[in-house]
Amino acid sequence: MNAVTVRLRRKQLGAAGIEFVFVFIIFFGVFYAIISYAFVNLLYQSLIQASAEGARAVAKLDASQFSNIQTFKNAATAVAKDAALNELRWLPQATQDWIVKGDGIKTSITTSNVTFSTGTGTTTVSTPY
Repeated sequence: MNAVTVRLRRKQLGAAGIEFVFVFIIFFGVFYAIISYAFVNLLYQSLIQASAEGARAVAKLDASQFSNIQTFKNAATAVAKDAALNELRWLPQATQDWIVKGDGIKTSITTSNVTFSTGTGTTTVSTPY
């Protein structure tokens, strides 16, 4: 090797480390963005699934077993919340408590055209999220 090649090689000794730092920052940022977006999307889909399971649980209730509309609404609300929380068991307990007791998901039951003798009617379960 001649002197020029040796001198150029010595000037490049730290270049790989500096390039690694720049590339690592970019790749880590992209990786973090993907993970963060995936978690938010997972939470969103879990809330949709919990709402659907709550509605299915209410649809299984037999209206003829209740004496009046208020007892049906109370039972439907309890069944919907239980079914929704069953789907959200993977969340930490503090988050589940926030959903049930805090400013989290509120379940509202709207019932119309209920005939207790035949057990028919229309029930709407809405869960804003």
